[in-house]
Amino acid sequence: MMHTIGQTHEQQRTDRDRYIEVYRDKIQSNSYFANFAQKSSYDRTPYDAESILQYSLTSAAVNQGERTMRLKDERLEALVGSSQTFTHSDVKEINLAYKCADHCQNPPNCRNGGFVGSQCDCVCPNGLTGATCEQVISDSGCGGVFNLQTGQQEIIESPNYPNAYSTDTVCLWLIRGPSDSNIRLTLQELDLARNTQQSKCLHWLEVRYNMPGQTGIRLCNTQQQQQQIITTNDGERNILILKFDSRLSRNVQPNQNQRFKLIVETVGGSTSNPCDPNPCLNSGVCSVFGTSFQCKCSQGWSGTVCNIASESCQSNPCLNGGACSMVGNSFSCTCQKGWTGPNCETPESQVTTVPFTTTTSQNSLSRLCDFEDSTCWMQSGNLMIGKVNIVV
Repeated sequence: MMHTIGQTHEQQRTDRDRYIEVYRDKIQSNSYFANFAQKSSYDRTPYDAESILQYSLTSAAVNQGERTMRLKDERLEALVGSSQTFTHSDVKEINLAYKCADHCQNPPNCRNGGFVGSQCDCVCPNGLTGATCEQVISDSGCGGVFNLQTGQQEIIESPNYPNAYSTDTVCLWLIRGPSDSNIRLTLQELDLARNTQQSKCLHWLEVRYNMPGQTGIRLCNTQQQQQQIITTNDGERNILILKFDSRLSRNVQPNQNQRFKLIVETVGGSTSNPCDPNPCLNSGVCSVFGTSFQCKCSQGWSGTVCNIASESCQSNPCLNGGACSMVGNSFSCTCQKGWTGPNCETPESQVTTVPFTTTTSQNSLSRLCDFEDSTCWMQSGNLMIGKVNIVV
């Protein structure tokens, strides 16, 4: 489907040499130009090793099982081939290429790797929620949001530390620093349940250091004292996401010494501005008052950092007779017949089905273009006739 709407392979991007090394002499000659040769791509999102269109690292090998590619950040190689469907970056690429949110009036200011989707709301990375992706989905008693200033550090410990952690638990932490900083994670202790014979983590700590919307590497123990991981500059360099999971293998009990203790801190960054990073949630506007700050909250929110939902339906944001109802900390509109959209702002008549046809001659040529490449190429074959839904 990604190819049909115009996406090319991840390993063929213009910027691929910054992230991967391709061993041309190891690749079958009939596959290289079609599937591995670099193309002139737009690269609207950072390189995503997790993408559904990233080939496996042994694809098209002359000698079966031999590597044809390697990632320059070898820690991310576990992500290759792990996706069963579109990744967060895949969906974002489609939305940007087709300008799916260009019709939105007053779109939200999505943060922490989120982006505005076709419904004019934020599409958040896994584990984040809220109107602007500023809240974490985490069990009570653990997880949270840390807004670190320059030079500030925080300690994060496993639930029940220093005793063994609890099972059937998922904790998520969002750590943000000033916009010109990176986040450094130092593993002081990390010993979680694992199958040593299979080198498999049963409980783990996921570290998203590359992109907030990309699955992170999973760790369950470290032999190296004070091991450190620093966020890259490819996604949002000042954001680190940590996720502890003992739920998937909830029947496995840790021993009394299994736990973790981490330090997160900013690296670099020159600002001591209390509004950087912005502590005001849900599109609140931050103002500096001396060494402190004050938040001016957007409609529907209140509290010191705009984290308390007010009566969002009080002024009825639903247009054209739509009925407003609260869903969690946000509102939802039930539209009258003939209207659609998050605020019932779009006439259903503007959602149309546009037919398209392509050649059905077996011997003719079809001219194909894609949204990643500035060029087109010719392909022969019997192409199907179909329909595509377009929102105008």
